[in-house]
Amino acid sequence: PFAVTDLPEKQKKAKSREETVAVRVVEAVRIGSVTEGCAGSTSAGVGAAFSESTSFLMVRRPEGGLLAGLWEFPSVVMPTVEKEAAAATAEGCA
Repeated sequence: PFAVTDLPEKQKKAKSREETVAVRVVEAVRIGSVTEGCAGSTSAGVGAAFSESTSFLMVRRPEGGLLAGLWEFPSVVMPTVEKEAAAATAEGCA
């Protein structure tokens, strides 16, 4: 006989990660024509998006994960407030 308990159970999802990210937008305004060969990526994963008068610094994301290989503005993950508060308390600063 078939019972409801024979059905597969739904897997529990991992808790989503929350993080604060600081992003730097670097814009260079060009006067005159764009030099040939400046656009595109380099082996280091850094490139620039050009229009006739403006370019932005972009960084390629690592090869792995959900957004692998996509381009983004340079960013850095900031420490969370809870970790900073705990560290300050542990050092006797709070």
